[in-house]
Amino acid sequence: MKDQVERAYTEHNIASKHLEDELKNAATEAEAEAVQAKKAEQDEAFKINILSIVEGRWTQSCRTGHPRGDQEQQRRANQTMDDARSHLRGFARTIRCS
Repeated sequence: MKDQVERAYTEHNIASKHLEDELKNAATEAEAEAVQAKKAEQDEAFKINILSIVEGRWTQSCRTGHPRGDQEQQRRANQTMDDARSHLRGFARTIRCS
């Protein structure tokens, strides 16, 4: 995920520099406004790209589950089962067969 975010950030910076150069070289106010509109679109696309990368990773980790969480749940389940077995063994000792 880090590589994807860094790549998107680098591409965004390069595109931003090109748009800044275009803005400096704009001859008319209309051209400058057009470049600023492109820059706004590019910024929005960057945000969407970053959000999709993060959301994709988040969705993937939710589907696979967190390994530590699974281990903790299994440990608690095992402890509960061990406690129940221990209780039943103690109870079984108190029952007298006649």
